[in-house]
Amino acid sequence: MTHLIRKEVFRLQWLFNRPRGRHHVRPMLNRDSVPIAPPLHGGMASVAQQLGQLPYTPDAVYDLCVRHNGDVRSQRTGVNVEYVQPFRHADIVDQEETIGSQLLALKHRAGLSLDAIAKGGGYAGRSSVQRYFSSDFSGPLPPDAAVALARALAGKGEPSIKADDVLKLSISEALRAASGEPQRYFLTVEGTVEAGVWREQSEWPESERYDIEVGPPPFKDAKRMAVKMTGHSMDLTIPPGSDLEVLWIKFTNITPVPGDLVIVERHRHDLVELTCKRLDVEGSEYVLRAESSRPEFQEVIRVGSASLDLVTDDGVQIVGIVLSSQQRHSTRRFT
Repeated sequence: MTHLIRKEVFRLQWLFNRPRGRHHVRPMLNRDSVPIAPPLHGGMASVAQQLGQLPYTPDAVYDLCVRHNGDVRSQRTGVNVEYVQPFRHADIVDQEETIGSQLLALKHRAGLSLDAIAKGGGYAGRSSVQRYFSSDFSGPLPPDAAVALARALAGKGEPSIKADDVLKLSISEALRAASGEPQRYFLTVEGTVEAGVWREQSEWPESERYDIEVGPPPFKDAKRMAVKMTGHSMDLTIPPGSDLEVLWIKFTNITPVPGDLVIVERHRHDLVELTCKRLDVEGSEYVLRAESSRPEFQEVIRVGSASLDLVTDDGVQIVGIVLSSQQRHSTRRFT
């Protein structure tokens, strides 16, 4: 038996090394070659494994190819091969990977059919997912499809497929939470608000603006803004120069309550002025108080009766509620 195996190895080596002819047998990774259909088991797997170690042959792929020309379409060798894995031209390693080819690799790794994947993702049938599992599909995956396919493939295969292996094929920000990665939120600081002193509202030029990271919105579709606070009338609570995250409540049905730090707007002729104060109640009136270490900022601003009609005859209106403040030690741009 050993003699026969050695003889077969020599014969196959000669086939690989002989001068090229019409039926010249070549290793894998030739674009003009076609895979040989896997033959039946027959005890010659060791020979095939030796051939699998030839240069430019992918690991664990022990198939053979023949040159495709007008006369020879495919040829079956006499070698019996075990554990043959299909090898398609779209899988050639020097070809650029697409979203579809990555999904195909995950499908083969999971060992699932398109029908099983569709069922696992909650689809009616394979036609709903078939177009994604094509090497021609460049992606990215739609968010809903990515979540569905992740649900179908996660935990399958060896090594086990992770949900993020599929979710990363979509660029949607909504998938960050689905993959376990917390979503990050940023606001652009566009101007200043004076603490305790009315100051004309103005916006900075684009070159002076910068972003701050904030927490998630308090509710869906919440409108937020960011401003830099200057002045000392709130320095017991908020140091001068702090960046404020503000919930914009103008033209909404959101009502501030006593104790809120608020942004107050006042219209004077053609000017719009802003300031920041603490909302409080004094007798039958709502007032805005300073929280300052300096005595010159102790005067209160009266904003209305206890009915919480917060637009006064002087045109004073609460337009925002401060959600958070943070100090920034540099606004320098390093780009």
